Amino acid sequence: MASIQRGLTKGQRRGGIRIAGADVPAFAFLFFTHAAVSLFMLGCSHALSPPQLFSKLPLSFLSVGKNISTFPGSYVCSTVRKSSHLNAVATKEKELSSAALLENTQILSSSPFQIREAIYSDLPQAASILVDGFYDKSFLNHAHRLGELSRLQSNFPYGDANHTMYVAFDPNETGKIIGFCDVDSRPPRVTPAAPRPYLSDLAVRVDWKRRGVATALIRKCEERSRDIWHRGCLYLRVESANERALRMYEGFDYVVEPHPVFGKGSDTTILLRRDFIEKRQDGDEIPTPREYAAIIEGREKRAGSWSLVER
Repeated sequence: MASIQRGLTKGQRRGGIRIAGADVPAFAFLFFTHAAVSLFMLGCSHALSPPQLFSKLPLSFLSVGKNISTFPGSYVCSTVRKSSHLNAVATKEKELSSAALLENTQILSSSPFQIREAIYSDLPQAASILVDGFYDKSFLNHAHRLGELSRLQSNFPYGDANHTMYVAFDPNETGKIIGFCDVDSRPPRVTPAAPRPYLSDLAVRVDWKRRGVATALIRKCEERSRDIWHRGCLYLRVESANERALRMYEGFDYVVEPHPVFGKGSDTTILLRRDFIEKRQDGDEIPTPREYAAIIEGREKRAGSWSLVER
């Protein structure tokens, strides 16, 4: 052991790393590696996004978090398609005046906030809200924000009639987004996937939670699915451990929708459905969202008594 210790440098014995003949402390190596990766991701995002977006926003806004409601296909985006729309999106947003945005805004009676369709420049703030809502705080949050921002930009509707993003905002805070969600009626690009129309990325800024923002966003997605897309129901997913969300969706008449992947094996999410026209009469007894969550997490002893038959 002594001979081995003598063969190591002083920095290596203290947990360091030898680079180019010099001993570098491990913590310094990790710090500079993380910084290099962050700069690389920032450069990629800058290259794929309108430059003016980054010139007006601090880096603290360039972030977002985990979203269990997405499906793998949402990450697949043609760079060529995206690039062809960037100039058009930037030009369109410059043309949008306050009056034009107001026409696309739902003013809620006796409510301190309003809802409208999202525009491209809303995405950095939406990404930050998602990260704060779905990720634990860590030194990687900045990287998570960049990743989520890139995902939202790749999945932006670009005027697609069957796909919409909504934001809630405080009219007293000009340009400040307080809530975000996505509702998609396009056919899935991968299988298995959640059925359509599908609500995802629902998140509310921390200081605006429990003030009706999430409810208003959900209702807006339901209205679009029912009144514009003329669909008979709306689907979404929720983590089985999210007791507050499960209770809220039960109050909105959402029920468990059987699925071959969600809620099976290592997946702890539950697919929920709300019918607009009429509720299906099922022969099997279907558990409520919270009951099914207990089954998934092993808290319900009667886990084998439910028969969720695929339809």
